[in-house]
Amino acid sequence: MAWWKVCIDLNNDWNCQEQSEPFNLTNNDWYYEFNSLATWIYKILEISHQNWIITNNSWYYNIDLSNWEVLINKNFWNFKFKWWNK
Repeated sequence: MAWWKVCIDLNNDWNCQEQSEPFNLTNNDWYYEFNSLATWIYKILEISHQNWIITNNSWYYNIDLSNWEVLINKNFWNFKFKWWNK
C-alpha cells in the first residue's frame, strides 16, 4: 500500500528517527528502496498505520548486505481491523 514508512534502524532502538535514520515511503505499487548502502547488517522496520496490524512477525528484517547486492521481496504483511461496541 502507498505511503507506508519503512526505515533503517541504525541505532537498534526499534524506532524510526527521521532526523538521523534513512527512511522511505512505499509507492502505489507497495515498492520501497534504499540506494547506495555500504556493506553492513541493517535492520529494516515498517511503521504501521492506525487500525492496521502487522502479521507474520514481519515488522522488521535483519539484512546482511554485501557489496553491490540487490535484495527484493522483503515484504511486510498487514491487515486492517476495526473496533466496535456491542
